[in-house]
Amino acid sequence: MSVKFCKKNQLLSELLIIDGLWGVGKSVITELISVFDSMECWKINLPFDNIPHLYAKGSIEKDAATALIANIFDEITYSVSISRSVNFRYKDATSIFNHPKKYDYILRLLEHGGDDSLKKIDKNKMIIPIATHIAVSDNDLFFRALGERCKIIRCVRHPVLMIDHWANYIGRCQTDPREFTLKINYNGESIPFFAEGWENEYLKANDFERSIKSISLLTDSYNKNFDRMKKKYGEGSVLEISFEEAVKNTDSILSSISKFIGRDINNKVYKKVKKKQCLPRSTIDSGLGYASTKWKDRKIKEPDQVVINKRLNLIKNKIRSEYYDELIRLCSEYENR
Repeated sequence: MSVKFCKKNQLLSELLIIDGLWGVGKSVITELISVFDSMECWKINLPFDNIPHLYAKGSIEKDAATALIANIFDEITYSVSISRSVNFRYKDATSIFNHPKKYDYILRLLEHGGDDSLKKIDKNKMIIPIATHIAVSDNDLFFRALGERCKIIRCVRHPVLMIDHWANYIGRCQTDPREFTLKINYNGESIPFFAEGWENEYLKANDFERSIKSISLLTDSYNKNFDRMKKKYGEGSVLEISFEEAVKNTDSILSSISKFIGRDINNKVYKKVKKKQCLPRSTIDSGLGYASTKWKDRKIKEPDQVVINKRLNLIKNKIRSEYYDELIRLCSEYENR
């Protein structure tokens, strides 16, 4: 008989998962959530990317997976509360120097820790935001591990605006040792886990075709899984945010997040975030790219539909007809959703 793992005694911090495909603009949401006083600096945690998929594929038992998630999250919470393992690299997106509480993290280095930190965690109602990559596309592991202490934001974006990012990334997914996406072994080839079931097609396709097929399959899986989670855990457990709405109707989106997590907005911090990220924006193409804050040279870009049509035409010349048809289906479903 196998051992059953558990984690019954847990800290009272709350987990906010910010999940989605690559290239959906999660960095905008991680900036926006910093305007809530109880929100800690956001983090990326590789086990939180990988454990859900190991669980979904049957490679790890449910009790072991939930105990691991609960254990890891408690360790993250305690470490954050005493500034252990926080990111002091100034230019990193996850650096504490990009967060309103940067001085708090420095002061925490001088604190004793121990039980005093546990009391502070409870008193401050700490929320730990963790950005994940495709972690909740086909499972509900975080809810199983943490229950009502967990909420999930799913970030989405127009498929055409994701393709270039994917095509540039997926080419090095098999070869770059600094790339940490979970892989599977297929005839000696190390390929991404989401290529399971269409391995031969994946290996024969070009990077744009691989990207379209991957986005299509993962989007369908996400849609089904989020519908299941809403039914099982309630409408207030998950929130879907589009990049387009976040950058163009920022006030409305932040109000939705505030209601979703049950926290008030710090308007002073919010003004700074809007200025830093140039929010709201007049068009979806007004930004300068991931992790960029140099808005002074920004000019008004083309209307949204013009941008989408131009990119669609460029992609059309790089892929076979069946992949183009699939991309058109994806775009139509996204625009109608």
